[in-house]
Amino acid sequence: MRIAIVVAGVATLLVIGSRTSALAAPCAVEPRSVVRSTSPDAYFVDLRSFSSMHARLRLTLFAGDDSYAVDVADASLTKKGTGLTPVDPTWTTTVPVALPDGIAEAKGLQVRTLGSNGEAVECTGGRSGIPVPGDTTKRSARKLAADASPPFVATFVRHEAPADCERPYVAATLLKPARPEYPEAARSAYASGTVLVSLDLNEDGKAISSQVVGSSGFALLDRSATAAALGSQYAPQIFRCTPVAGSYLYEAQFKYR
Repeated sequence: MRIAIVVAGVATLLVIGSRTSALAAPCAVEPRSVVRSTSPDAYFVDLRSFSSMHARLRLTLFAGDDSYAVDVADASLTKKGTGLTPVDPTWTTTVPVALPDGIAEAKGLQVRTLGSNGEAVECTGGRSGIPVPGDTTKRSARKLAADASPPFVATFVRHEAPADCERPYVAATLLKPARPEYPEAARSAYASGTVLVSLDLNEDGKAISSQVVGSSGFALLDRSATAAALGSQYAPQIFRCTPVAGSYLYEAQFKYR
């Protein structure tokens, strides 16, 4: 008899902000992830809030040393299920955004709410900026592109100061994984399966909360994977050379052989 446990993970680029219900609150809407599609050539920005709202937003893409922005007058967020564990309900939407023709690909994205005067309000209590992955082959990007309306086209805003570090946009990474335990009761039941745990990380890369977003079908394995995910060490997400809060998708495979 052999029992194998495989641990892996990917950064999901989730950015956590303060929980507020006010329409124009600076951190009311936060970017969860960004995926890029080449057909159409657009960045699909997955947004979330912890309250129902119709948000007025400014989305800014950072490409090279320049920034490009577009205002979205009415981003309507709809309620999403709470998943497999008891967590606060969330409201989400996906907005397609494109750069002007001929502009190099974006490396970072920032989401801000618009005030009553039409000016963007800085989010100082939460996080509004995330790296943009360069992978264009993800299934999620192809699925979004198939159903997408024409993207909002961002326009030039200004020439940004050059980044003062070698890697200004970096997703969170797993540094030192903790090995999940294979519970005796699960072993006796010949339990196997894969567990996906979404972790919220702070600016230091410390896991501060978790949610099972992909269950193995066995509660014992889900709990073991969650404990290992919370006990692992991570490097934080980097946005414009600054460590920021983010998230990581931790994966553990339990195989009974």
